[in-house]
Amino acid sequence: MIALTLIAPSLARADLVTTNVVQATDPGKSTAVVNYTPPTATTDGVPILGGAPCTPPPGSKFALGVTAVSCSAIGMQTCDPNFDPTCITGIKSVPEPGSFTVTIFDGGAPTLAQPPDVSAATAPGVPNVAVTYPTPAASDNVGVTSLVCAPASGTLFGVGSTPVTCTARDAAGNSTSKTFHVSVTPTPPAASTAKDQCVVPRLIGKKLKAAKTALTAAHCKLGKVAKKKLKKSSRTKRGIVVKQSPAAGTTKAAGSKVNVTVGA
Repeated sequence: MIALTLIAPSLARADLVTTNVVQATDPGKSTAVVNYTPPTATTDGVPILGGAPCTPPPGSKFALGVTAVSCSAIGMQTCDPNFDPTCITGIKSVPEPGSFTVTIFDGGAPTLAQPPDVSAATAPGVPNVAVTYPTPAASDNVGVTSLVCAPASGTLFGVGSTPVTCTARDAAGNSTSKTFHVSVTPTPPAASTAKDQCVVPRLIGKKLKAAKTALTAAHCKLGKVAKKKLKKSSRTKRGIVVKQSPAAGTTKAAGSKVNVTVGA
């Protein structure tokens, strides 16, 4: 009987050294061109001719997120044609796959136009005014997710200069802020006219009818009428105004009432 001896093939595996890549998007783009260095490939420490080709290749455009890159090197393996139909010369090629990842993140902050300063004036005698201003233009390589200004347009602004800050953000959390000022000047109350005022006339010594006439002419009104009993020795006649409130010369709003006391 003839004994058969099986010869185990010796392996010469291809070793791939891969490194993951992390890179920001190109300026103004939502993608990035990545010129990565292909992984080194060796067999028993000897560089493999042709290295390890990869897909997508270096210089490709990568989208946001994580993309797997597949590489493959060719190692050599001894073989026995008697037992391996794919073995012809006693050595055959053996593919050795490898992979790594390319991660693209959004590295660009939004572009935000500088808003112009805004000026406004209050209404006469009013301490503040609602100011409406235009929203500044904003853009981003992957889109603006929020644009907020504070204080908001339409807010009541007091007299003086108030800073307003606008901030644009994108989905990656990148942000850009710009500040402008809202300046509010006061408008003084309109000058009063005689018709707008009640300048209290002197009523003491007048009869009640004459007092009413004087009040009407001064744009005032007769208020409460009280009576005061006169002493027998008093020279003041009955029905004559002996006291008034407020005093003569006082300036009040038109239509204000003046209270009087008449002798009785």
